[in-house]
Amino acid sequence: MSIELQLLSAQLTQATENSLWCADENVYLLSNINFKGRAITNRYDIHQKLQALKINSIYNNFDFSAVDDQIDSLIYRIAKEKAVNLHIISSAAQILRPQGGLWLLGNKNEGIKSLAKKIQADMLSTVTTDKHKNQWQTLCVQEINNKNPDWLDADYDEAQSLQLGELKFFSQYGIFGWSKIDRGSELLMQCVGKELARRDSNNIADLSVLDLGCGYGY
Repeated sequence: MSIELQLLSAQLTQATENSLWCADENVYLLSNINFKGRAITNRYDIHQKLQALKINSIYNNFDFSAVDDQIDSLIYRIAKEKAVNLHIISSAAQILRPQGGLWLLGNKNEGIKSLAKKIQADMLSTVTTDKHKNQWQTLCVQEINNKNPDWLDADYDEAQSLQLGELKFFSQYGIFGWSKIDRGSELLMQCVGKELARRDSNNIADLSVLDLGCGYGY
């Protein structure tokens, strides 16, 4: 088992029944999940997996108002998208009991070190950092004195409008490349354009393109 899964598994096992786990795709890699608390996820497939494992799961866009009481701890393996991390951390702090804590896991190259500094400075909290193998770090956030840092727009749950030339898209925090044109997607479209130019115009109508993991669909 990787160091990431070892750290996550150990924390889930130690968690109380009144703990909350922000679950991600690691749920598929953990062979034996000994977790007594609740989970929250914004992916329906993960929600279904958690239910199959008999774990009480909340499925929404990380709307913590669905948690109707204070929690002892939040367990969260940080995401790639900074905006999602800040939303989850600040939202979870609202429902954390006074003596509770946030447990965050991430790799050094994912920005967890700068995240620790931001939490400590903006939330006026105590952040304990533990370093592990292969650049993995865990953060324990406690004694939060500012639970309302000015981190995100109030319309986090709303679709974001994105105008790219004559095309208009709607995206969402957490979707890959949600606020920009991804360079990989741009290259793909350039190649598709060249392929179309090579084809007989009479056959273009029969062409189908499947782009997996395409973010907001550029």
